[in-house]
Amino acid sequence: MKNRLFVLFDHFLRSNPKGWQYLPLKGLLRVLSWLWIAGAWIRNKGYAWHIFYRHKAALPVISIGNITAGGSGKTPLTALLAEKLMQQIPNKVAIATRGYLSLAEKSTSPILVHKKEGVIPSWLLVGDEAAMLSDLIPEAFIFVGKHRYLSANMAKELEASCLLLDDGLQYEKLQKDLQIIALHGEEILRKQFVMPRGILRQPFAAIQKADLLAIFLEDKQSLKQLKPYLYRLKSVPYVIFTRKILGLKNKTNRLVKQMPKKAAVFCGIAHPNRFFKQLAALGIELVNQYILRDHGIFDLEILKKFSTSAKNLGAEMLICTHKDFVKLPKGITFSLPITYAVLHLDILQGENRFKNMVEKIAQRVNNY
Repeated sequence: MKNRLFVLFDHFLRSNPKGWQYLPLKGLLRVLSWLWIAGAWIRNKGYAWHIFYRHKAALPVISIGNITAGGSGKTPLTALLAEKLMQQIPNKVAIATRGYLSLAEKSTSPILVHKKEGVIPSWLLVGDEAAMLSDLIPEAFIFVGKHRYLSANMAKELEASCLLLDDGLQYEKLQKDLQIIALHGEEILRKQFVMPRGILRQPFAAIQKADLLAIFLEDKQSLKQLKPYLYRLKSVPYVIFTRKILGLKNKTNRLVKQMPKKAAVFCGIAHPNRFFKQLAALGIELVNQYILRDHGIFDLEILKKFSTSAKNLGAEMLICTHKDFVKLPKGITFSLPITYAVLHLDILQGENRFKNMVEKIAQRVNNY
């Protein structure tokens, strides 16, 4: 019930429904938004005027953040950036992430994940995003915990070359050398409000802080719709990405040879409809859906019943995202095989800008 209410409220914020019956709630949330903005302004000025202490790391810190609440693409962007950097710099790349809703988030000391060396804590300890990142870039040091300035110290002790600060835009306790902001094209196309009236964590003008803006679209056709609105970015350099599914992997991490005609999907992500559209674009008919809030934990008994129901509807397999797959117990089986989607980031526009950013970071590392 709690999850259902959260999903409905999230839909309300993102869709901004019309009608007089919504005016009282919108008015209350708008007042709370002004208080949110005022509080953020006071906090930011506190750091700018040195009232609050900001730590200086002994290695370059590159922030990858977003101005919206979830689903902007910052985590796959972090993985891609780490992969490109490791091709140019000698030492390992480190990533610091909060570990939202994980046990590590409550810890006073960051927890290390380093899959290549066999340091693989449970996803319950470090969170689904850290577990997914360790799958995507096993060579990287991944530090999980709310005190990310401590993660920077630990990264330096392990001789990391630089630190990528996942979800770092709102984290002010650590000085940043470069700022990358990710957002979806929808946030440029339509007017958005600051939380809790809308999904913006900061006013849209915060994109002016960016050394590079990463814009995510669903497909190439969306680029035509976006172009007339790019003036809103002013002089901020940007790269436009699209996410596509390369294939499906099974529980042994092998690509499925043949796409199913019918499947059922389960996920706990910020924008499930975008995921469903990507699957439909592959010609997969989705016969049933099991949706939780972002970072939600699936009830295995419900999931088993869901699998049986989907099989009766003609589904050939269950499909989820990589972030959901890492939360499933090893060796678990259902009446249908479980697969997860393998996502790939394509650059639609601004490839040279992205290459320049990678080179700029590499240069910072060499000059540090």
